[in-house]
Order: sequence, then C-alpha cells, then structure tokens
Amino acid sequence: MMENTFGVSSAIDLFTESTTQTLLDGWVCYRISPFQRVMLKRGNPVMIEVKHILRRYLDEFAEEGRRLHQFSDFLGECHPAQFFDRKNFVGHITASALIVDPDRSRLLMIHHKTIDRWLQPGGHVEPADESVLAGALREAREEVGIGSGELTLISGHSGEEVPLDIDTHYIARNEAEDEKEHFHHDFRYLFAYRGDRKVSFDQDEVKGCRWVEFAELDQDLTFGPLLVKIRRVLAEE
Repeated sequence: MMENTFGVSSAIDLFTESTTQTLLDGWVCYRISPFQRVMLKRGNPVMIEVKHILRRYLDEFAEEGRRLHQFSDFLGECHPAQFFDRKNFVGHITASALIVDPDRSRLLMIHHKTIDRWLQPGGHVEPADESVLAGALREAREEVGIGSGELTLISGHSGEEVPLDIDTHYIARNEAEDEKEHFHHDFRYLFAYRGDRKVSFDQDEVKGCRWVEFAELDQDLTFGPLLVKIRRVLAEE
C-alpha cells in the first residue's frame, strides 16, 4: 500500500468542529471519529512517537522483526489518529502491565471476564492517557487497584517509553459491544510492585486475580517467551 504521509499537523489544520470530518490523503479517505478528534485536537505526541518506539524496540530485539511485520504494516497503512481507536477494526494499540512481586518470583494475573482467560492487567489506550505507558499504569490502577506510586518501571531499554514486549494477537467478534473481529497490538511494560501483595480487582471486568509463580508459566505459549525477557531484565537490575 502507498505510504501514508498525511501529517498530524495537516489533520489539525483541516479539522472542523463537526462530529466527523472526512480527510483526504491522495486516494485514501479517513473518517475521523470523536475519539480520533480528541487525539488530533490535543496534538497528542504519542501518535507521532509510536513509530519511533518500534524502531528503538527492534534495535533491542532485532530477531523479532518478522514476528512484528503485521504491526509494522499497520503503522504504515493506518492514519496515526486511528492507532488507538477501538473502533478501528483493522486493529489498534493497547497497553498492559506485567507486574512482578517484591521477591521478583511471581507475576500478577487477572481472570478476564470478557475473554475468560488469565492475563496481565491491561486494555485500551484512552484519549486522556498522555502516553501508552500512562495507559498501562491507568489499567493497573483500574483493574487491580495498584497505583503508580506502588510500581517501579523496569524498562530494560535506554528509554522508558519502550515496552519490554510488543505482541500482536487476534480478538474475536464481541456481539455485546458490537465490535468486529480485529487485532490488538499490545505494548507490555514491566513493573516491580512495592506493596504487600494484597490487591483488589474490578469485579465488572475481572473474575479474580492472583500472584502466579514464574515456574507455573514457563511452559505457557504466551508467557513462557515473556518470562525469558523478564528474567533477563531482572537479572540486569
């Protein structure tokens, strides 16, 4: 597909106060939703930084370039204002928090109601979030009641905005929310928890939560590869 060169500043210049506005970028039309409108009007720099974050991530994990080709294509084919829009059913970027306990031997997991799986806390990036990292912190606070003051970011990179892991995964159609099947491109940040391990959870979204020993997850297809990264970064602290 032709590279998208339609800049955020140009979008702001063309935007009007109507609920939606069609913007033309050569042969491509973008329908700007209310969510996208807020992102454009605020000039949120996170839209501009995402490609830079991916480049820095691949500097660290060059071997993941093939695995992340779908995410790279997504960034090239979608308008930046669509990167975080949950109604963009090509896909959108999400944020999650990998939280290890004070002993650095357990990972906090939640039993997600909607998809009925044990996962790390996380979800959609909201217009009020100043960055993807801020979205991950907010999700931790909302889903398991852990505030940013109880968490220490363990980056493992030269810059804190670069996540420990980026993962693309399929999301099935959600009839209740009238959402089509799509993909999530999840930015996973690693945090160390400084509390007493007594956490609460949002019963509207979460069935339960627990601290899971690393050893229980070593053979898990999703978390096994993540633990390789987590252990490496923890060893370098």
